[in-house]
Amino acid sequence: MVETIDKNSFINIVTDIKNDIKSTRFKIFENANKELLCLYFRLGKVIDDNWKYGNSFINQLSIELRLEFPNMKGFSTRNLRRTRIFYNEYKDIQNWPLSVANLPWTHNCILIDRIKEYDNETIGLLLCREKDKLSVEWALEGISNPIGVSSYEIKNYIPKDILEKLPTEDDINMHINIDEKKN
Repeated sequence: MVETIDKNSFINIVTDIKNDIKSTRFKIFENANKELLCLYFRLGKVIDDNWKYGNSFINQLSIELRLEFPNMKGFSTRNLRRTRIFYNEYKDIQNWPLSVANLPWTHNCILIDRIKEYDNETIGLLLCREKDKLSVEWALEGISNPIGVSSYEIKNYIPKDILEKLPTEDDINMHINIDEKKN
């Protein structure tokens, strides 16, 4: 005799599997992103050590890397210059803030570019689920310059190609809930 699973149990099992897949996919993306940022940081250091105004080190490096890895993106002259900027921005920080390590490369570049428009110093980026005074104190520890605190809202004019790469609200909430259960 074959036993059948009732419909509600089946739905719960499938929901758990879907959530596990989403969580795993998010973790894979997060780890791949961190490794890519580490690679770009190391590239930035090599470029910073060897680049001099007027030499063609970055141009030649771009050509060599694109010839060796023709199917990979990220080795354009412009992007290699960005790796140098990224390295110089974070070289004095022993451990990157979690917000830097978890953001995709493009978002880190945008943040550095935008922050440089307003100020010469980067104080960091806080992504908070709720107001938590301890988190703010930790993130701003050692900052002596006046700062501004504001809220933000997501606009509808985020470019579609960037919007498609962002995790959904459910993915983020699931990841936060999983991390809270571990603690």
